[in-house]
Amino acid sequence: MNYFITAISYLPHKKQTPSRCFGYFSSLERAQKAVKNNENDLEECLYNYLIIEKIRSGLNPFTDGEKDEWWYKWDDSLNKWVWISEAPNFASCICNWALG
Repeated sequence: MNYFITAISYLPHKKQTPSRCFGYFSSLERAQKAVKNNENDLEECLYNYLIIEKIRSGLNPFTDGEKDEWWYKWDDSLNKWVWISEAPNFASCICNWALG
């Protein structure tokens, strides 16, 4: 199983929600460590949300639902990603951010 890391720029007044998949790891623990350490500057002074998605291999694969998503929000005051317990409202009913 692969765990894809995608950063998302959400601004309520914009019509588009740009995102960038930075890559993937074969374990959740390694993906979470990359987020915790903000490896490769995942925030890039642009993104304010981040998702780790567990995605199976294959063509047009989907996540298995919320249990396979881990959401984070960038906290400027702490200068780090902070885990949030559920997907933000703008992301409800959207899956497979990493592969489109």
